This record gives sequence, C-alpha cells and structure tokens, in this order.
Amino acid sequence: LPFILKSKMDDLEVEVCGDNGAYYKAIVTDIFEKEVSVAFENEWQPECKFAFELVRLPPPPPQSSVQPDFTENQEVEVHSRANDQESCGWWRATVKMIKGDFHVVEYLGWENTYTEIVSPERLRHKNP
Repeated sequence: LPFILKSKMDDLEVEVCGDNGAYYKAIVTDIFEKEVSVAFENEWQPECKFAFELVRLPPPPPQSSVQPDFTENQEVEVHSRANDQESCGWWRATVKMIKGDFHVVEYLGWENTYTEIVSPERLRHKNP
C-alpha cells in the first residue's frame, strides 16, 4: 500500500502560494498532519513543506483549444515572474484594457500600481 500511495503522490500536481502571493507549479512528495512537502517544477527552489492553506489544485485543463474570453475589470491570473531568478507563477491581476490580442493587466496586492501588456496565452480565469 505505501508504494501505491507514493506512486499516486508523484503525479499530484499542485500550486503553492509563495511569499509574494504568486502560485507556483509543484508536485506533492509527502503528506503530513498539517502540511505537505513539495518539489518545484525545474527545481528552482529546494523541496520544502507548506501548510495546507497555501496549496491548491491547479484548474482543470481547458475543454477546447479556443482561448477563453476576458473582459475589462475582470480579475484573472497572469503567468509571469518578478525576476529572472524565479520560475514563472500565477499572479493575481485585473484586466484594465483589451486591444486586439493584447491585454493590459494591473497586478493586485502591491502598494505601487504595476501594469503590463500581455498576450492571452499568459492569462487564465481566476483559480478559486
């Protein structure tokens, strides 16, 4: 039984909330009473433990290859990174303007306003 449980955990993808509020892709490596141990994609950080409330399942994959529609003032998540030393994560943002295939987003949760122009491939609906 431990082997079966272990092999299933190796496949359990999650998103872990970092100190900056972004969610990063990881794989569960062990489960404890109040936390899980995870290994990050591309090993950009060492394996470590996170409380359950900082870990969520990723949203289900899209049902079609058609890009989802977004509207102005909609809260979304943007696949981005704060600097070159970290992996890309999903950051909370609001769509401020849409021009053709480009979306102006404003990142949420920061003292200073930060906006960026992104393509729809980097956007997804907010993961509850």
